[in-house]
Amino acid sequence: MATRGLVLALATGTSLYVMALTTGSGWVMVLFCAVVATLAVSGVWSLRVLRAITLGAAGPSDAVAGDPLRVTVRTMAGSTASVRLRMAQQSAANEPQAIGAAATFADTSRIEVDAVAPPRGVCRRASFELTCGAPLGLVWWRRRDSVVFDAPTLVAPRPSRRRVAIAVARESGDGKHPGHATSDLVRDVREYRPGDPLRVVHWPATARTGLPMVRELEREDARAQLILVDLTGPDGERAAEDAAGGAIAALGAGRPVRMVTMEATGPVNGIVASARDVGRRLARAVTSAAPSSSDRGPCR
Repeated sequence: MATRGLVLALATGTSLYVMALTTGSGWVMVLFCAVVATLAVSGVWSLRVLRAITLGAAGPSDAVAGDPLRVTVRTMAGSTASVRLRMAQQSAANEPQAIGAAATFADTSRIEVDAVAPPRGVCRRASFELTCGAPLGLVWWRRRDSVVFDAPTLVAPRPSRRRVAIAVARESGDGKHPGHATSDLVRDVREYRPGDPLRVVHWPATARTGLPMVRELEREDARAQLILVDLTGPDGERAAEDAAGGAIAALGAGRPVRMVTMEATGPVNGIVASARDVGRRLARAVTSAAPSSSDRGPCR
């Protein structure tokens, strides 16, 4: 990479060489050789420093598409003297988008780089550009690395505020004895039936009526809103945003949510307990299951 110092050194060396040829002066030739040696040492030194560096990186465990994202970059080997680092432009949709200027390690082994989270999915790596001009800053070399994160970042879709129709799951166990559920939510009190466990006996009602009475319990997931996430078609990402918005709104209203998604390993059907759970489920969601060594989708 050409710099002002390199251009000046080359111009000086060229002038000294021409003077040595025209005048035959020995001391001018010595000065010319000194300039050439300085450039050679600077170039070899900076190249060796740059090649010796090994990078590691870690991003946050969770992020939202398009939100600011801070990535911690560390050197696992090599000297960081006069080494500058910046996040390179995205080479794939699954990488964070670079923002900000280059940062200098400045004799530290760890720096933080600001970026923008990529689209929804599982983000596993980021691209970085290293430049080094040690020791004199005359000759600079550049290197680009794609660094795998210590642990993937699950990028959730941005929750939609659109009002969408959400299905409601109404499950009742085996349909015959809904009171056999494990929740403490009492739906009704009824007469004892053969097979009812003793733990559900409602003693105040039994004493009042003189007949064995039991509590009919409601399973918590029987009241859950059921959200079926279908990402097929051109509106798949909008469907993910709608699912996130609907699930988070239901959780905010105090209702449990059951979400059905498709992941790389197959369908997943389960209760989500928080907005973070919603984001992680949707980050891992794909359009269809397929054998793969990694999660698939817009960000893999």
